[in-house]
Amino acid sequence: MGVLESLYPDHTIWRARRQDGRPGLWMATRHRPVPEGCAATLAADTAQQLEQQLLEQARHALNAPDL
Repeated sequence: MGVLESLYPDHTIWRARRQDGRPGLWMATRHRPVPEGCAATLAADTAQQLEQQLLEQARHALNAPDL
C-alpha cells in the first residue's frame, strides 16, 4: 500500500474486509476535489488492478493520452 500511497498522494489506499474478516477489495478514495469525469472511490481485486485504475484516472484528469 505504501508504494501506491506515495505515487497517488491525493488518494487514501486501503483494503476492504469481507464479512468473514478476510481481506477484500483494494480501494482508493480521493480526498481532494474530484476532477470532472473521475471517480471518488475505486475498487479492484488486486493492487495491480487498482494501480491501473489510478493511472487511468490520472491520465483522464490530465486529459493526456500518456503520462
